[in-house]
Amino acid sequence: MRRVALAALIACSSRSGAVPHVAARRAPPLARVPVHVQHGSHSTPIVRLAASDDGSAALTQDASGGTRLWPSLDGTREPVVVELDEARALALDRLADGYAIAAIDEGTDIGSVCDAP
Repeated sequence: MRRVALAALIACSSRSGAVPHVAARRAPPLARVPVHVQHGSHSTPIVRLAASDDGSAALTQDASGGTRLWPSLDGTREPVVVELDEARALALDRLADGYAIAAIDEGTDIGSVCDAP
């Protein structure tokens, strides 16, 4: 049975060895989905803090695990609620169109990274 399948495969193959040209198609760009942004301050004392390199934004986490992104530190913008598990370390970086947030988990020492608008 194997010999028959191999013979059929060889008989159907191209002798020229040329690979047929397949035109590359670009995938359409992904549409941005609107996200409901929730604002609010902390309800318990802040226990973790990370600041952006330029010092213009901060990420904080309170004793109950609530996390907030402070996009401006001059009081002109309200803090944004960030859904993030309780962490033992936080990092924040400003990107051209938002922020990159990294956290090291309390129990498993697994880091997670997410983008925030």
